[in-house]
Amino acid sequence: MESLKLNNAPASLFVGSAVDERKDLVAGGRLILSEAHGRKAAEIRGEKFETRLNDAEYRETNEKLTQRTMLFCAKVAANANGEEAPATYSEFLKGGRKWAADANFLRCLQGITSDVISPMLPYTTSNALGALAFVDKVGIGQTYEVNVLSNDIFLFQDSAWGSSRSVPKNYLYSKSITINPQPRSAAAKIKWYQLVGNEQGGADIGRYYLALAGGSNNKVLALWNGAMTAGIANSAFVPTYLKKSGYNTANWIALAKAVSQANGLPRESIVAYGDWAALAKVLPSGTSVDAALTYGLGSEWFSKGYMGTCMGVPLAPLQNAYVAGQVNLASPTEMLSASTIYMLPRAGEGFAPVYIIFEDDPIVLEMSPDKTGDMTIDVNMTISVEAKGVFGSKIGVMSSVS
Repeated sequence: MESLKLNNAPASLFVGSAVDERKDLVAGGRLILSEAHGRKAAEIRGEKFETRLNDAEYRETNEKLTQRTMLFCAKVAANANGEEAPATYSEFLKGGRKWAADANFLRCLQGITSDVISPMLPYTTSNALGALAFVDKVGIGQTYEVNVLSNDIFLFQDSAWGSSRSVPKNYLYSKSITINPQPRSAAAKIKWYQLVGNEQGGADIGRYYLALAGGSNNKVLALWNGAMTAGIANSAFVPTYLKKSGYNTANWIALAKAVSQANGLPRESIVAYGDWAALAKVLPSGTSVDAALTYGLGSEWFSKGYMGTCMGVPLAPLQNAYVAGQVNLASPTEMLSASTIYMLPRAGEGFAPVYIIFEDDPIVLEMSPDKTGDMTIDVNMTISVEAKGVFGSKIGVMSSVS
């Protein structure tokens, strides 16, 4: 079974309607979120993302979608309040203070937002973590089960005719791992004018959707990191021979060779993931001819910040993130280690070390006016998700890369 990814998200998620305005707004929101998230991940890791809009189309669609969404919510609220709805976006902006505090307007907006983000979260999460996570969904209240098969092979012993049944027995085993999604919540504030723009433009609902989805991905990244850290500490998952401390050429060769042989794959099928700071250190090191080997590599290294391939093993950067709420601190904490490189089979040729499972139900989103001078809106969002280390394929870990 293939992990959920933006490129294989079902087309039905993006199908609008000429007769159902709300359905059309939801489909447009999913498209904008998909484009924004996919382009960002493709730019960071150099992966291919099949865009549906060019840059100019994205900006135009985003602005128009914002205006249409706000006017639709204002129309719903006005009908509920027995009022006349604004006919143009200019009229809507003039009544901004009223709409920002209108409970019916906010309920309509939160409903559309929930329908936009809920089915997209598993796809944006998988897009952020690549082959390091397998992402799937499970029905409401159900348990997700992973059946891990043996990676061993039969051992043949020397024997003699008539005594072949006396050799030690080999066992092929399987292990079932269960995963139960748990609720995770976040509280946030939205600046009204940053969302709706002004008479000169600037309406940006795409940034709003991306911030909510990004916050969820930030939490999922923390869950993934916890599952990954616990798994690496378990010698049954990551034996000593698959761990190296410090980068040098000899350690790189030894680890790549070990991961390749442990999974029965050629080294070209192994990918090295890590923070950009760690990948930048992957250059000839520890040999008597480092300078000669490094000659000619400067152009690619300086252009990308890391080498695309090292001794047949492709390198892929992980997008690190600061812990939520710390981005404006003097020294924010990074969520992922900036000095660790993970080697594992590329997607489709092995099993991801961590499984991330979402409960297939709408996110719970609540919006309420803050009633402050800058017209902020309080947002509370709850998702149901869990991450668990499975480690069905062997991975290698190189720590203290500095």
